[in-house]
Amino acid sequence: MANNISFETMQKLKNDFAKTGKETKPIEFLDERLAFYYCGLFKVENIYDVFVVFASATLCNSYIKTKYADKSVKNKHTFKKFVREHINYLVQNPIKDVTVYANDDFCVVDICGLKFSYHSVGKLATNCSYKDANKVWSIDSLRLNPHANQLFDMAKDYIKTEKISKNNQDIAKIIEKDLINANQDDTRSIIEDIMETY
Repeated sequence: MANNISFETMQKLKNDFAKTGKETKPIEFLDERLAFYYCGLFKVENIYDVFVVFASATLCNSYIKTKYADKSVKNKHTFKKFVREHINYLVQNPIKDVTVYANDDFCVVDICGLKFSYHSVGKLATNCSYKDANKVWSIDSLRLNPHANQLFDMAKDYIKTEKISKNNQDIAKIIEKDLINANQDDTRSIIEDIMETY
């Protein structure tokens, strides 16, 4: 069960990750699909939304690098477009205890000291704080990809316990009830409805 997001809980999580090493549990395709939709359709309104979005992006990033990844998503990096959009939004609309760092090809989203990092997300907002993302990340150099399942489990718990914003709660219900099992034509229609409504 995920705790509230604070500097103390994120430090404890980082310490736990440093002790446990890499996960061995495979990433399930259903989780990767859920993560893709959360990352792409959620809006970041509070710190829990930010955590869910970037934990989801981390799961997507980890999944595409596995040998067993579904071939339909293996070479796609579509989720990085979502990462870029969320980062640009956060630059324009800061959220307390979330800081974005970037340089040419690397960005870091720091949530209470837990640093989510991504390469090759594309052009960021012109007023993005171009601090040295590499230097910020190297302070603890904790790679989160090996802990993608645990981070995503926390994200799902934040959804389940309704810590995310009301709009994202509604979107999560649509994703889990309708979108995740929809055929390709219905998927387009459901996504369009979500985009128009939220």
